Amino acid sequence: MKITFNRDPSLKKDEVEIRAQSDSPEIQSLIRELSKRISKKVKGRYNDEISLIDLFDIYSFRIEDRRLYAYTIHKKYAIQAKLFEVEALSTHNFIQISKSEVINIDFIHHLELGKNGIIKIIFTNNDFTHSSRRYLKQIKEQLNLLKEH
Repeated sequence: MKITFNRDPSLKKDEVEIRAQSDSPEIQSLIRELSKRISKKVKGRYNDEISLIDLFDIYSFRIEDRRLYAYTIHKKYAIQAKLFEVEALSTHNFIQISKSEVINIDFIHHLELGKNGIIKIIFTNNDFTHSSRRYLKQIKEQLNLLKEH
């Protein structure tokens, strides 16, 4: 792998471009590591406390009882935003798995494929969720689960 640095004072913001022959686990790992260094934060409420939560600490954004919550390993925060807004904020690590949930793929421990096309997703902290069949193709594409011919 060749690494090149080009200084460009005309840029308003720094940017990183990755050029590769094809997508690979090595490239995805590099993207994840770079993304972690440019982490975004969301505001969340836990009891009477408002906190700034690092996006990379969140394993799931879920709508429950018409409210959006961010799940971290330790807490569940109420978020004052819409699901599509946090999805737009998030990086490639996040994937929508149903109409009411977006998850961080870095927290996936394993998947259990059901006969009815639903995927049970088990996180590293043993919490779990289920995908919707409607999002099955997108999930398989993002997680490189499609069969190659």
